[in-house]
Amino acid sequence: MRRIQRLITCLALAASGLVSPIAMAAPPTIFAAASLQPALDQMAHDGMLGAPAPRLVYAASSALARQIENGAPADLFISADERWMDDAARHDAIVPATRRDLLGNALVLIAPAQSRVSVDLGHGAEPLLQALGKDDRLAIALPDSVPAGIYAKQSLTKFGWWNALEPRMAMSRDVRAALNLVALRQCPLGIVYRSDAVSEPRVRVVATFPADSHKPIVYPIAIVKGHDGAPARALLDALQSEPARDVFRHWGFDVLAH
Repeated sequence: MRRIQRLITCLALAASGLVSPIAMAAPPTIFAAASLQPALDQMAHDGMLGAPAPRLVYAASSALARQIENGAPADLFISADERWMDDAARHDAIVPATRRDLLGNALVLIAPAQSRVSVDLGHGAEPLLQALGKDDRLAIALPDSVPAGIYAKQSLTKFGWWNALEPRMAMSRDVRAALNLVALRQCPLGIVYRSDAVSEPRVRVVATFPADSHKPIVYPIAIVKGHDGAPARALLDALQSEPARDVFRHWGFDVLAH
């Protein structure tokens, strides 16, 4: 009821000329890969993304791309890999000229902060299986659609460990969900981004997967088709500014050259 009353009041003020239609306009919306939440939340809180702060929607890049392709009202899309930005481009859902490679990341093996487990990736899958114990599972994001899970599968496949470890996996909807399984001690090990480990004090990095064991981790950004106006352009610039780059570095991302 209160929402309806506020809406009626705003419409009445707009009609009287006391509030402009621009002032009533909704803030822009960013659809962003789940791993970006700590960094973008900080920027929005600190006013680095303009006022009013943009609406931030987080999920797996695959889910966000499909929503954008189906007409979801997003202004900017930041994917955790090139595959889903490419998919959005094939569906004519982004403005190609605005696409940029914004960030990079690394893939890490994590354990609960209190865990004393040690795993050397140079000694095959057996140390990982031993660290998991008899019944526990390895937390990863969905390996067929979610970028962090895709990168994890690429690394484990290159090492020849995928078939041995797949039956022992707890597969999550996105990388933050996989992170939480380890943070809450529901899984003794997980594979996430370095930035996720930086943002969560309840976990620690056990090992870092070699960069050449998976495709380069690249976060592309682009304006969504039909939303290429001043607000989206201002957001795109803000996310590439030096203050934003400092925040991204703080949260464990690699900042790519303009």
